[in-house]
Amino acid sequence: QRQMCIRDRECFYMLIARPSIDLRPFVKQYWGIESCTPPKSSYDIKIIPTGLIELNFYLGCKPACSDTNHIIAENSIINGQQKSPYNICISEKLFMFSVTFQPEGAMFFFDLPLQEIFNATIPLREIFKNEIEALEQKLYMASDFNTRCSVMNNFLYHLLVRNYNHPDYKRMTNCIEIINQQNGNSDIENLASYACWSRKQLERSFQKYIGSTPKHFLRLVRFQHVLFAKQLNEELSMTQLAYLGGYFDQSHLNAEFKALTDLTPKKYFTICDPQSDYFTF
Repeated sequence: QRQMCIRDRECFYMLIARPSIDLRPFVKQYWGIESCTPPKSSYDIKIIPTGLIELNFYLGCKPACSDTNHIIAENSIINGQQKSPYNICISEKLFMFSVTFQPEGAMFFFDLPLQEIFNATIPLREIFKNEIEALEQKLYMASDFNTRCSVMNNFLYHLLVRNYNHPDYKRMTNCIEIINQQNGNSDIENLASYACWSRKQLERSFQKYIGSTPKHFLRLVRFQHVLFAKQLNEELSMTQLAYLGGYFDQSHLNAEFKALTDLTPKKYFTICDPQSDYFTF
């Protein structure tokens, strides 16, 4: 879920792969990154909300974090749904492997209500206890990115078989499909009606499967759609983006940029790639 605001991608070597077929309804992608930070230098990376939950495995040094809710205390962590942006500081070579879940997919792998990790980063050891040490060792010893993907496929498939008992999953998947088709501009009452839930039932299901309220999730999907539109056509003006995103006007979109990136749109697109982690891949 950690969308990185990076313009100088020459500092990074990144690989992305799909999970095994059995996992694809639940896991969006694996990605690995390796930085080429010169000695005695450091730089900040802005992490913005994406609407996706993610696992991060730091196979070397851990970066420092500006937000006390997201302090990286251990090498293996889970990042819940994010409320606001924060910065991480890279001061040494960064070597990491990550798992990005589908919006409604993470629930199948963790025996806890996902709203408990909303806007928080917690060590995976608190969830998996004895299992995580062996997984860390396998990822660290793997000779390449593809081998790490295979290690993670095996680990997640084992968890999926163990936890596969969520009768409301199909209804939640249908809700997510509608939200994606409408680029986040969905009516909550209509979603509840479509799923044959009351509004309270929809709220509870979102907190369980998505890890946030429907209102917050829709806000992030709508913003991610704006980034995706800019990614597809960098010539789009802010007025055009506001219209495509369903915002009242450009000032409304400007306020969302400030809330979700800490930057004005002009500043954001100057220093960051126009890219949506939610809608890409």
